[in-house]
Order: sequence, then C-alpha cells, then structure tokens
Amino acid sequence: MVNKKSDITRQSKTRKVKRRKKIPFGLLFLSFLTIVILSILTAGNELGPEKWWWSSFNLYLPQWVWSLPGLCLFILAVFKHRNWSWLPLICILWVVGPIMGLRWHWNRKPDGKHIRVLTYNIKNGARDQGAIANELRETQPDIVLFQEMSHHVKKTVDPILNGWNVRTMDQFLVASRYPINNMTICERAIGGVPQHGVRCQLEIGDKTITVYAVHFISPRSGLGSLRHKREDGISEWESNVAGRLAQSQQLLEEVRMDKGPVIIGGDFNSPVLGLTCRNLFNLHMTDAFDAAGRGYGYTYGKFLKPQYSFIRIDHILYNKYWQAENCWAGNDEGSDHRPVIADLYLH
Repeated sequence: MVNKKSDITRQSKTRKVKRRKKIPFGLLFLSFLTIVILSILTAGNELGPEKWWWSSFNLYLPQWVWSLPGLCLFILAVFKHRNWSWLPLICILWVVGPIMGLRWHWNRKPDGKHIRVLTYNIKNGARDQGAIANELRETQPDIVLFQEMSHHVKKTVDPILNGWNVRTMDQFLVASRYPINNMTICERAIGGVPQHGVRCQLEIGDKTITVYAVHFISPRSGLGSLRHKREDGISEWESNVAGRLAQSQQLLEEVRMDKGPVIIGGDFNSPVLGLTCRNLFNLHMTDAFDAAGRGYGYTYGKFLKPQYSFIRIDHILYNKYWQAENCWAGNDEGSDHRPVIADLYLH
C-alpha cells in the first residue's frame, strides 16, 4: 500500500516536472517576433528616422503602444510559463526605457554663471493666458523665448516682464534680464522652404551670447495626408519631413558661423531622435533634457484625443560653453505645448 502511494506521488512529480520543462514554442515565437519589430524600430531611429516614411511617421506616435505586445505576452507567461516571463519583460523595458526616451540624471551644481531659460510655444494664447503668466511667475526665468506670440498675450505678460529687455519680431518674442544688442529674423531659405527663426545677441557681464528662437514646420498637414489619403499621402508626408530637415540644415549653417556661447530654444516639431535635431548635434550642441532631465519630458499631446502629453518636440540646445544642471517641462494648461525650462551655467 505504501509502495503504491509512493509510486503515484513519484509519477505525479514527474508529470509536473515534464510540464515545467515543456518549451512554450508559441510564446517564444511571438516574443522573438516582438524583439525583431523593436530591433527594426531602434535601427530606424539610430540610422535616421527621416530616411524612411514609416520610421519618420513612427516618431509622432505614442511610443508606449509598442509595449502592448510585450505586456500581453508577459501576462500570458506569468500564468502559463512563468520560467519564460523574463523574455517579454525585456521587450517591455526596451520600450519603456530607450524607445520612449526615458532620461534620469543626478547632476551636481556646475560652476559658472547661472542662467534659467524658458522656451514656450504659446499658440497665440488660445488656451489659458493666466497659466502662461503663472509659469513665468513661478519659474522666474532669465531668458524667455515665445513662439506664436500675439498682441493680446503680450498685454498679459507685459506686467511680469516690466523692466526686462524685450524684442518682438514676426511670431517671436525674446525677453531677457540682460541687454539685447540686436535681433534679426532668419530669412534665408533652402529649396523654397523659409527658415522660421530669429537670432539675437545678449550681453551677460563681459560675455556676448547668441540666442536663437525657432519654430519649424508643423507635421500636422503631412500626418493628415497619411491619415486620409493612406498610400497616396506618403509623398506629401515625405515633403513635409524634407521641409523640416531643410530648416534644420539652414539653422546649422547659421549657427556654424557663431563664435562663443550659443543657446537654441523653440518648437522643433521633431523629437531629438530625428535628424532635424541631430543635425545640430554635429556642431557639438547638446539637448538640455537629454543632459539633465528626469523622466520623459513630453511637451505635446495634452489636447489631442489621448489627452496626455506623449511626445517631446520642444527643446533647449546649448553648445560647449554651457553646462546644464536641470531641465523639465512646465504646466500643460496654458497651451497645446508645455514649456521647457533649463538651468544652464555659463563657464
């Protein structure tokens, strides 16, 4: 009787071990397929997403969607094949980390003159002008770069900027606690695409710094073409992308001629993974959030259907004369865009 019970117990354990050792081919196939897809996306981003219409289009999608296959597979693995749950977990972390643009820095306070810079596409104050004014009061910047400025918004912020040096031109406002020597609009064009930006010089002590405020072509029309025309809209999307690249190239040529400290802030309408931004990195420009930000720093998307920010297209760049201590995105109430604020130190 005892022997029979022992045999039954032994056979039961053997069956359980066999079940555990059984290889879940379906789970493995789908996991490796997900890894292949993520590898293609990552390779496209590294090589330059604007080189292909599909990878440039992907830049403007909420990147968390690519974590959904891994999440489903992870849940399946936990309940059915726990020993293999690490494989879909890698896919999830891959998306949540590098693909979504996670940054995390613990920075020490650099040496030099502290300058706080704020860039903000205020969209003509169509959302909440009070929130725009509150952002200025709360952050207390030293340099302000507004895009899509309008006369009635200027009336709202004028009391806050009282005593500042303020220059306006076209859609741009540049305000500084330091003297502004001059301000010129970037009028040159490549392939018929105008350069949307202004350039000015500020005096900080005995140093002259050059500041650019930019606003590149919006992807909205190109994305609309893809949405409504499908395959027929690809050429229009590629033309839209080429326009931003041309503006970026023109800006690069302008900045190349500058000597000394340079800051570029504005609405680039492109994530930093795009060549639109990376062109400027060839001049040893650094993105402040990449260097000193924490989290994702998303600046756009709150007033779209998902109703949350999911993409970082507003940036502050600086050259080798600066070092960043901190960078973050401000409130999401004043505009379709969130402002970007950076604490920079001039060597």
